[in-house]
Amino acid sequence: MILVSAAKARRAVNRIVRDMAVEFNPVTGQTYYLYEREDTSFFISLVEPWYWNATTPPLTFVSEVEFTQSGGWKFKRKS
Repeated sequence: MILVSAAKARRAVNRIVRDMAVEFNPVTGQTYYLYEREDTSFFISLVEPWYWNATTPPLTFVSEVEFTQSGGWKFKRKS
């Protein structure tokens, strides 16, 4: 698992808001985990970074994010 800079994490969160269709109903205030795939696409998961294993396709953990009351995503922190 590769960690990225805080600036890249903020850009990724903004990109998600703009470009990604979320395929589940996020819960306000819930913490989710933002990942980047090898093809540079992003996805959000409830699975924390330390639960992925060696058989998982290569992923880069970007940041923890939170779904806000306004319907957007907020950068929480990079773990």
